[in-house]
Amino acid sequence: MDMKCARDSIFKVQKHFTVTGEGICHGLAGWFRAIFPGGIILDTGPGQVSTHWDQTFFPIADPIRVNRDEEVTVKFATKVDEVHNEIVHFIWEIAFPNSDQSFLRGDTRRIKFSD
Repeated sequence: MDMKCARDSIFKVQKHFTVTGEGICHGLAGWFRAIFPGGIILDTGPGQVSTHWDQTFFPIADPIRVNRDEEVTVKFATKVDEVHNEIVHFIWEIAFPNSDQSFLRGDTRRIKFSD
């Protein structure tokens, strides 16, 4: 999300990935990179200096086996809480075209942006 253009914290994105190795998928990892005036960068990605922001884990209820070169589609969105508009819910969906469980969804993560 380009915060220079964002008018609110609501967004939807869909991305396609290719699995690089075999294993069990337990969910998605998330991090961000923010560029501030003066060239100051806050990057919470893997391999970066640790901050209190950390990375985030978005689990799926039932882990699933993935195979090398398998295509995976990830949909990620946010939604403002219907009662408390300062709370934003993250909703994620993972599609595994070659699996019996083609769509795995999570929406248990809550982020509060203000006190």
